[in-house]
Amino acid sequence: MAGLAACVLQGFDYVYYSFFAALLFGMAGLISCKRGSMRALRLPALAIALVSASTAINLTPAFLAWEKHGLPPEMGYKSIAESEIYGAKLRLMLSPHAANPIEPFGRIARKAAHANFPNENENTTARLGLYGALGLLIMILSVLRLGSGTPLKQPIGSISSLGLATLLVITVGGFGAVINVLSVPDIRAYNRFSVYLSFFSITAAGLWLQEKFRNAHPAGRVIGAVLLGCFMAFSLYDQLLDGANLRAHLAEDTLRVHDERAAVARLEHAFPAGASVLELPFTGYPPISTFNEMMSYDHGRPYLWSEHVKWSWPSFTRQHRTWQDKLNALHGADLVRAAALSGFDAIWLDRAAYKDQGREMLASLASGAAQQLDIGSKRYAILDIRKVAADLRAELGESEFRRQSSSLLGGGVLLAWKDGFYEEERNPEGRRFRWAKDAAALELRNPDDVDLDVCAAFDIASPNDGAVQIEGAKQPLNVQTSGVRQPVRLALEVDAGKKTALRFLTSLPRLDAPGDPRSLQFYVMDLDVSSKPKSEHREAFCSK
Repeated sequence: MAGLAACVLQGFDYVYYSFFAALLFGMAGLISCKRGSMRALRLPALAIALVSASTAINLTPAFLAWEKHGLPPEMGYKSIAESEIYGAKLRLMLSPHAANPIEPFGRIARKAAHANFPNENENTTARLGLYGALGLLIMILSVLRLGSGTPLKQPIGSISSLGLATLLVITVGGFGAVINVLSVPDIRAYNRFSVYLSFFSITAAGLWLQEKFRNAHPAGRVIGAVLLGCFMAFSLYDQLLDGANLRAHLAEDTLRVHDERAAVARLEHAFPAGASVLELPFTGYPPISTFNEMMSYDHGRPYLWSEHVKWSWPSFTRQHRTWQDKLNALHGADLVRAAALSGFDAIWLDRAAYKDQGREMLASLASGAAQQLDIGSKRYAILDIRKVAADLRAELGESEFRRQSSSLLGGGVLLAWKDGFYEEERNPEGRRFRWAKDAAALELRNPDDVDLDVCAAFDIASPNDGAVQIEGAKQPLNVQTSGVRQPVRLALEVDAGKKTALRFLTSLPRLDAPGDPRSLQFYVMDLDVSSKPKSEHREAFCSK
């Protein structure tokens, strides 16, 4: 009962380990199932059902949001091939640490490190340690001895079978990659499954040593205990070498934490509970790039020390991303005004994201009624924009202020680039575009309660001569391409709570781009989608 209760709790934890747990239960059921009997499958099937049910309950709010607003932007960054990139490697799991001063362990590890094996990433931290490596070898040898007719003692036999099955799933080119090919690529970093393999390995080593000690002479037990204690201490030392990088940055990280905590404390002292803070620069999620010296998740750090203010990062919905794109196109006083209309009380700026330490950005934002506060931080700057909001309310009146705020924050159609389009790029002039395959789709979703007239305007082009057919509007449209961008305006209707798609089809030849594995047929540039409540003048709305 305790194990089944743990299955329920696991479903409300990180989905990676819920997935791994379900895989383990399935493997355990198959290993224990006897010919002609299905009874051994009942308990693992129940365990899988409980983990799956609690996981589904945990993710229900996300499923409902995705149904209404579409999948979060930028969440399609995972690929099937990454199961090979982030898979575990037997060599790395068995390897000692390269900094181990005891030869030949350190020499072996350094030789492997200098061999420039491909795809060495976070899987280098999946080392089992020398004690765990011993256990893994014991499990492998135990299973291999079955071929000689030697029966396996329990429970080491079951543990060895589970360990080997786990290894076959998580290794590069293993069943994990097969699962991703047959399903979805969302679970891809199979090296993280090594914590289960580590448990099996340590347990197997312990059971094997226990058997050896049981049959040993009393004097041999004493000698064996001393040798084993030394080996365990050496193995632990080798594992602790992985913390050297963390310890090297401890002083720097500690100073940074103190600086962040102090800055957030002064911010919260200056603003009432529930105040909203806009974080600059705007970054997407998942954050897969850096901005100057600002690292990927740095916008999440102030939240860790915050007690009672709200933060704008990250962007998990297309509606949020649409709003963010609007503000990201603004500068100076216009950006401050838009932030005030959006309901923010303050702007938090990370100077590390800018090559000039944010001096130009701060100068543009701090003009007018926006007031920079002294929070005693060299890295972070705070602007109080409450007076900007108050002045706008006095200037516009409450009704007009709310109307402009509503227009800025919500409403309108939401856009999703679907299969066939590649990630956004920018040309030297800063114009945004996306390459596409011979078949691609663009989804338009209406989350509002009213029907919308929609106008999609963009340029379409290809270096090769041919045509691109666009379906989804009232009439299919053929756009001729000849190296010159062709402007396109399409009028559509999207009913309340519904979605529609623009489909792009072409027989254009693939662009000859040496070294680029993508299939590039054409590109779409400067996409702009506008909408308004449905009327009889949709064509006129889109002809402007």
